[in-house]
Amino acid sequence: MKPISFGQFKARYRDALNSLPVDEGLAQKIVAEANRVFRLNCDLLHFLEPKVKDAIGEKQFAEIIGEEKPGSTENTVKLGVIR
Repeated sequence: MKPISFGQFKARYRDALNSLPVDEGLAQKIVAEANRVFRLNCDLLHFLEPKVKDAIGEKQFAEIIGEEKPGSTENTVKLGVIR
């Protein structure tokens, strides 16, 4: 099988998801589960933050966290939309 590009993978994945028979009730359940998992991941990262700071130092941690990353949800979390 010939390798595909990341863009091709994303397009195929999106097409596959869009072809699923999802009604409004199932869509709401999917969104609720995704939000629950997102909150759990945020809680885990907040739990691990002091341990990471201890391991790599405050300065290095601040440099990593301060980097702008496309697709980051940091602003969404700060605004309280998710939490």
